[in-house]
Amino acid sequence: MPNIYTQIYIQVVFATKGRDIKIKSNARNEIEKYIYGIFTAKKQKVLAIYANPDHIHIFFQLQKSADDDSGVNEDRENRINEFY
Repeated sequence: MPNIYTQIYIQVVFATKGRDIKIKSNARNEIEKYIYGIFTAKKQKVLAIYANPDHIHIFFQLQKSADDDSGVNEDRENRINEFY
């Protein structure tokens, strides 16, 4: 039986409520590190993260062992709201 290889890349965009400018430039690096830690704990390979003033982009490779939601929805509001 031949080997099966898959590579799935996902881009997730989170927006602030009402697209209000809530992410301050001095907190951007800390937020990006925090989100990276969440995805790393879920054993996902993060390729890029960027926090804009009103939204955040996360580009990652979905690992084979991940659930369908890969933990993205799990506690997302509580974790982001901890900063504000």
